Amino acid sequence: MLRSTDYKGVNVVEEDGAEIFRLISGDPNIYEGGWDTPRHMKDAVVKAIEDGYNMYPNRLEGLDTRLTESILSWERRVNGVQYAPEEIIPTQGVAGAIRLAFPHIMEPGDELLLTDPTYIPYKRIGNTLGKATFFRTIEEEGWTPDIEDLRRKITPKTKALVIIHPQNPTGCLYDEKTLKAIADVAGEHGFPLISDEIYGLFTYEGARFHPLASVAGDVPVITMNSISKHYVATGWRIGHISIHDTGNMIGELKEKLRADRAVAGAIPTPLVYGAMAAYDGPTDHIRGMVERLKERRDLSHRRLNEIPGLSATKPQAAFFIFPKVDDGGPWRDDLEFTRDLKAETRLAVNPGSFYGEQYSVNHFRIPYLPGIDPLNRIFDKLEAFMKSRLG
Repeated sequence: MLRSTDYKGVNVVEEDGAEIFRLISGDPNIYEGGWDTPRHMKDAVVKAIEDGYNMYPNRLEGLDTRLTESILSWERRVNGVQYAPEEIIPTQGVAGAIRLAFPHIMEPGDELLLTDPTYIPYKRIGNTLGKATFFRTIEEEGWTPDIEDLRRKITPKTKALVIIHPQNPTGCLYDEKTLKAIADVAGEHGFPLISDEIYGLFTYEGARFHPLASVAGDVPVITMNSISKHYVATGWRIGHISIHDTGNMIGELKEKLRADRAVAGAIPTPLVYGAMAAYDGPTDHIRGMVERLKERRDLSHRRLNEIPGLSATKPQAAFFIFPKVDDGGPWRDDLEFTRDLKAETRLAVNPGSFYGEQYSVNHFRIPYLPGIDPLNRIFDKLEAFMKSRLG
């Protein structure tokens, strides 16, 4: 049960009678960091309810078409990518998109190529349906993909490659050259790309986000996106799949996704109106969010690199940082480190090995969504912990 304490800004829960400060979720809503869903979206939902739009969404003729048109407009205006209506599939968030897409992409024995690290659900779905295969990202170069290692990991069983762009958990933003190199490899081997772009508008120092579909040429790209993070609406469960396939190389897959879209779940009718308000409305709030996130990113990067035994690459985007526990500590692995940290300081974080296989180990993830004061308190606790353990 969530509750507020004097330790402001952190998701506080009770476990076995003790308060645990959970820095596990990437949900802005659970941190008192100044985040809120834009007013025009909330007003649209309330108005829909009061106007009586509380029936099944398929009972409202034209509602799905209107939502699709709003998504098309958003993709053109915000991402600069042009799609046809049949290339857009509304979903219950990115989770719904994953549930819909991957069972049509993979069969038992197939392999799904993932960056190491990657977002946990992609690792899980890969191993559930077939095998998750990881290729290196280079921490010393800001976690950029190792294209040569990517080539080495491709087998006849490889069915698709997934990137999270910008990256969760590292905050890496792939530049145009990197994206084109990934697309070239996929094109050479004839498999589609899946790009999770849920953090695309959260970039720093004026860095430009390039949607993968905008640089992939004739290589098929299935993009997954959502209003969850940009519009602070994680609980609304609204997202969409966009399919870039200029050569109709995955036409059969596209038809299967459209035919089976009920698997992704219907969006509740009042929330469709809120979603259209988001997709059609202003993005002015993003600027303020990025300014606050950058300040917290800078603080997190500085404080972590000042703590003995820890180091962290500065994120270029999103709102996560992925510190490394340097060699020489008393822990066997990152699982033991995070258990010890939680027991001693009541700070709960995800261990790096959750996100990959080799290059993620001996790391942990911190979302820098809380405010400046709670972040400083977090890093004070972490610093005291490391100093006590390292002597």
